[in-house]
Amino acid sequence: MSTHPHAPLEGTRYLPVQRYPGERVAVPDQILDEVPVTLCSDGFALVTVFASPLDLGDFALGHLLTEGLIDRADDLLACDVVDVDRPSADKPARMDRSIQVDLQLAEHCLRRLDAAPSSDRATNIVGLRPAAPTVPAVQITLSALQRGMAEMAAGQVLHQATGASHAAGFCRLDGSLLALREDVGAAHALDKLVGWLARSGESSADGFACITSRASYEVVHKASMAGIGLLAAIYAPTALAVSTAETAGLCLLGFVRGERVTLYSRPDGLL
Repeated sequence: MSTHPHAPLEGTRYLPVQRYPGERVAVPDQILDEVPVTLCSDGFALVTVFASPLDLGDFALGHLLTEGLIDRADDLLACDVVDVDRPSADKPARMDRSIQVDLQLAEHCLRRLDAAPSSDRATNIVGLRPAAPTVPAVQITLSALQRGMAEMAAGQVLHQATGASHAAGFCRLDGSLLALREDVGAAHALDKLVGWLARSGESSADGFACITSRASYEVVHKASMAGIGLLAAIYAPTALAVSTAETAGLCLLGFVRGERVTLYSRPDGLL
C-alpha cells in the first residue's frame, strides 16, 4: 500500500481502499472514526451514542442541555473524558475503542433523574425530554445567510478530509461564523455547538445556526432548547420538525443552497 502523505487528523485514521475505475491496488484513505461514547452520572450510564471522538466536553454539556437533563451550564459541576485508548504518535487508536464521560451533576438534576421511570432511562432519557420552549425572534438577510453557509462549508476540515462528517455552525446576525463543530451525526454536531455556546457566554439570540443535514425533529428540538431562533439546513425538514419549529416560534429554513431557500416556519425571519 502506498504511504499516506501526512499524519491523519485527530478523529480519523488511514485505512486501505481500492478505487474504481483505475488500477485495483490498495491506497490509503483517511476515514472518520466513530466510537461508542457513554455519558455516566454517579456510576449510572445515562446514554451511549456513536459519535466522533472530538469535543466531547462540549458534546456532554450540549446534550445535557438540549435533552433537558440540566437547566444551565453551571448544573454540570465536573466532566471527565475517560479515553483509555486515546491514540498517540506511536500508538494508533484501536478499532474497538470506546470512551466514557463521567459527569458530576447538581443535586436537583440528580433528583430529576432519580424520579424518572426506569423505562425512560432505558430509552436514552427520551421520556424526560421537555416540550420545546419559545425561542427569541431572529431576523437575517439573504446575504447573511449565504455568508454563514459559505463560511461553514469552508470550515469543515473533517468533511474535507473524509467526506463523512456533518457540521453545525453558529453565526452572528451578519453571517460571520463564530464556531463550528463536526461529528458523524448531525444531532451530535449540534450538541457540541450548543455546549460551546453555553461555555462561551455568547447569546443564542445574537445569531443563528446552520447545519449540513436535513432538519429532523431531534435537530429542531435541540436548537429550540438552546434558544436558537433561526435554523438553516442544507436539506429538507420532516413534518414533525416543522410543527416543532412552529410551536417554538423558530424560523426554519431548508434547501439552503446559494440563492435558493425554502421557508417552512416563521418566514419573517428571512428579510
